[in-house]
Amino acid sequence: MNLYFYPFFLLVTVFQGSALACEQPLKSRIQSERFSQINNDRVRTWRTIIAPDQPLKLHRHDYPRVVTVLRGGTLKSVLESGEVIAIRHWTVGESYWLDADPPGQLHACVNDGPGVIEVVVTELK
Repeated sequence: MNLYFYPFFLLVTVFQGSALACEQPLKSRIQSERFSQINNDRVRTWRTIIAPDQPLKLHRHDYPRVVTVLRGGTLKSVLESGEVIAIRHWTVGESYWLDADPPGQLHACVNDGPGVIEVVVTELK
């Protein structure tokens, strides 16, 4: 190896290693959560992030809703018993209509994929 090239090679190698090391903690800091946006007597809107292997807690939807996808993936709706009641494939830029949940039924949202899913939910009151 050319001696003039060697310091550059070391610098690039160290930088690449640092970049990879810095990338890991960022991925592990992403949490599944909701961010409220609008809530009035006619509509409630929130943005939801669903990280891989971090299910949203059990909840229900008393009203029909539109889900608009910002970051896509496959999402499972799972009952408390563990039964999967729906598997939805969300496509970026698309919007989907979902009816209100059956009375008394709670579900969790589970992202088994490799990437984060992000949606905006607009619930019609």
